[in-house]
Amino acid sequence: MASGNLRRHTRNTFTVKIRVTWQDQHGQDKSAMTKSFDISESGMRFELPEPLTLRSDLMVNCEKIGLKARAIVRSCSHYKLNYVIGVEFGFGYRWTPPSEEVRKALENVELIVV
Repeated sequence: MASGNLRRHTRNTFTVKIRVTWQDQHGQDKSAMTKSFDISESGMRFELPEPLTLRSDLMVNCEKIGLKARAIVRSCSHYKLNYVIGVEFGFGYRWTPPSEEVRKALENVELIVV
């Protein structure tokens, strides 16, 4: 069996504020503003103050980078005081990074950090 990175798309460091919405194990709607760590065309990682169940459904949204997608939790690990959540975008969604011009403009107003 092969080991190592099994991702189909390379994730690039990309720190930006995103909104994550989900339902907890009791069916309560939850929402949080958080930051991403990295992103690829098919998934991303971000942090939350509480763990999420593997294979649970959620929404990720960041208008500044054109991201609005349903996603499925693929990993959840405790890190310091929070949890690092890895998700795969669902339903064939593919994120396209902003152009270099747009990315530089966002960096200049400190909406993203690279």
